[in-house]
Amino acid sequence: MVEVIDAAFPFLIFLVIGAILVGGCYAVYLRIKRNILGSFGILLGTIAFGSCIFALILIVQSAARKEVRAAVADTREGTRELMIDGVKIKDPEPYLRAFDKMKWFMVGHHSHPIPPTIEVSFVRKDDTVRLQLERDSDRKNEYWVYFPKYRTHQDNEVGRIYTGLFAK
Repeated sequence: MVEVIDAAFPFLIFLVIGAILVGGCYAVYLRIKRNILGSFGILLGTIAFGSCIFALILIVQSAARKEVRAAVADTREGTRELMIDGVKIKDPEPYLRAFDKMKWFMVGHHSHPIPPTIEVSFVRKDDTVRLQLERDSDRKNEYWVYFPKYRTHQDNEVGRIYTGLFAK
């Protein structure tokens, strides 16, 4: 179900924008015609539709975060291996602790991620969870975590971690 929502997301955005434009124009038309109740109803419907799309985005993001947490737990149990930039990590525990403390909600501080991209993979025979990390432009120990499998946002960010383990 989450994969279907994720695949349809780009089309849903255009649908929301179209609904807002059409609903807004129709509400203005009804307002001009002095139909206050109809105008109010159209605006409420448009807001409700946009809220539903926002809720779907949150569902997909939640599924992505749950998958990351499961991969970390599997690695800790020994059913997955941790690889960073293609190199197997013999002692993954410090990295796993950093992912355990991943912040899912962050207050913006007007910075941006900078290259190079660090490839992090949680590998098992039947599947691999691939993440990408990029260091914050202001905070040297802050890394933006991306999950390319999910496309709910333009940048696929699922959280941030704070660690000095990736410093080169």
